Amino acid sequence: MVDDAVYPSLVYWYWLSAVKGIGPAAFRLLLDRFRSPRAVHEATVDEIREALSKSRRPATALAEAIGREKLELGRMVAFVERQQQLAAACGGQILTLDDPQYPPVLKAARSFAPPVLHLRGNLDAIGRRRISIVGTREPSASTRCRVDEIGEAAVTAGYTIVSGLARGIDAIAHTAALDAHGSTVAVLGCGADYIYPPENRHLFFRLVEHGLILSEYPFGVPPSGDQLRKRNKVIVALADAVLVAECPIRSGAMIAARAALQQRKPLLAFEASPGTDPMRSAGTSKLITEGLALPISDGDIKAIERAVATYTPVTDAERRFVTAFVEPGVSVRVPTAKAARANSHPARKAGVRQIVLDSLMSAETPSATAEGENGLSSSERAGALIPILSDSQPAPLAEPSAESDGPPSSTTEPSIPTYRVGERVRHGRYGDGKIVAVRDKGTDQEITIAFQRIGKKQFMASLVSIERV
Repeated sequence: MVDDAVYPSLVYWYWLSAVKGIGPAAFRLLLDRFRSPRAVHEATVDEIREALSKSRRPATALAEAIGREKLELGRMVAFVERQQQLAAACGGQILTLDDPQYPPVLKAARSFAPPVLHLRGNLDAIGRRRISIVGTREPSASTRCRVDEIGEAAVTAGYTIVSGLARGIDAIAHTAALDAHGSTVAVLGCGADYIYPPENRHLFFRLVEHGLILSEYPFGVPPSGDQLRKRNKVIVALADAVLVAECPIRSGAMIAARAALQQRKPLLAFEASPGTDPMRSAGTSKLITEGLALPISDGDIKAIERAVATYTPVTDAERRFVTAFVEPGVSVRVPTAKAARANSHPARKAGVRQIVLDSLMSAETPSATAEGENGLSSSERAGALIPILSDSQPAPLAEPSAESDGPPSSTTEPSIPTYRVGERVRHGRYGDGKIVAVRDKGTDQEITIAFQRIGKKQFMASLVSIERV
């Protein structure tokens, strides 16, 4: 059972996080009124509706969803036990908003602070001053040098580097901070015990040892495209300023740029280097020319400090961003008012609920004899993992031994399937289709599938859930 002396209300925190439609902002409104998730569970639907009256989402629908989910509380006991096991196995922590150790800078971001955080490493790495550095996964050689230079300059000036552990700019920024013996924080779009992308394995364990790994997703959760995009808001919420080093128009870094404007954080961008492909830096260049980001020169940490000290929020930033970037073919999505209302309905947002309930429904009975890695039976670890991408996921990596910078031999890295043109596959949502194109992307593949019902769609092999037929 859950140890109430250590986690007095963790079951209730996970339960309320799992209710459809309850994001950080609605969660905080409920805490303002009821003070704890346990009290929310004990409240009537009418009381909950009143507490959510200031929510931008339909208060009645949210209150009714909470009322329906009260019966699911018992399921959360088993889920919390699994989370405690996984946290202990990797030396991690689980923090809720009411925990004294919860990072104050993140707690202050009411609309973006995850109610439950999952951590590995040193919380002190967050530091007193932070800059987020984000950008393309395929930077130019000159930008690689500039990020390395400004990363070193930033930590020398006392800043912590915050990024997302992706390949490219993220990895360079984290490495620059660690190489300069500074602090760095990685915000993941998966569990804090799951290494993604796999080629950043060594960097991951350097961060565990000398920095901080942080995630809003439970331990054992593999990455998904939506989670990787969503983590940008937390990357920005942790920062005093956000630097977009280099990115094209179609880039996940533009999500961070927009989040910086929405959160009224100083937004900076590198000017394009002479002789580089203009398409590679089209996104950063447009941020500058539209007056949305301040231009930064090589290693100019003083410019960052001036921006933080004198920043004035951009006037009408959201409208200007939408005007500049939301065009046909651009991946930044801005829903209409009607679509926003439809998407805000609890039935359209599974969130943590899908993670938790899918995990519990697929759990196997623990074995009393077969012991696996980290002292857990293989069935216990299988039950603790959350099937988001497929019905069978690899186990999270254990920490490497002192003799090797790799994982123990009993642990398998997340394997990325290899696909070929002509293979027939089945997708849980889109049905049957045929692979018509494959492009290698480092250790990953970009695959194009022609579905019988909807036509062609592109996926990354590491993130799509399909089976061969």
